[in-house]
Amino acid sequence: MNLIAYLSAWFSYCLRPNHRTVSDRLPSEQPYQYSHTHLVQGFFCLFFLQIILLQLVALIIDIEALPHAMEDFSIEFSSMMMLLIGVVVAPVIEELLFRFPLRYLSRYFAVLFYLFTCGFAVLHVFNFSLELNQYWMTPFLVLPQLIIGFYLGFVRMHFSIWHSIAIHALNNLIPLTIMLIGKSMGIEL
Repeated sequence: MNLIAYLSAWFSYCLRPNHRTVSDRLPSEQPYQYSHTHLVQGFFCLFFLQIILLQLVALIIDIEALPHAMEDFSIEFSSMMMLLIGVVVAPVIEELLFRFPLRYLSRYFAVLFYLFTCGFAVLHVFNFSLELNQYWMTPFLVLPQLIIGFYLGFVRMHFSIWHSIAIHALNNLIPLTIMLIGKSMGIEL
């Protein structure tokens, strides 16, 4: 299977999610339907899609003018603490809240899959300090989290909760590392 077929399978799954029994034991005794190479390559393709969409959103909304929680976060915590929270704590908590239950919810699975995915995305609107009249921006601001949320749900149901935590951690690690490197060089990103 090539990457295009894998991404096509992900997209098809997003359109019609179905319950799958997966093992969360490490190491898993079950053979995975897809390879770990597909898992990582698929993530990077979708990560770059997130960046492109974020640039398009920036054309609609002046994102730079919106106060972001990361500004306060970077003042309040050391770089190591930011990495610990952003790359370990947040992915574990969010995956346990939004993806872990999927294995156990076979009834109305598709509806619940969409609710958990949208809930995950909408939660991230609180990364921005919005005025009441700015909440119309929510669908645009959380679009990257919606995309990664769908991918993490797919990963959860085709691999394991541990895989979705790892991909979530990687998704947070990249921008956080760039921000911290920029901060150490005196560049505000």
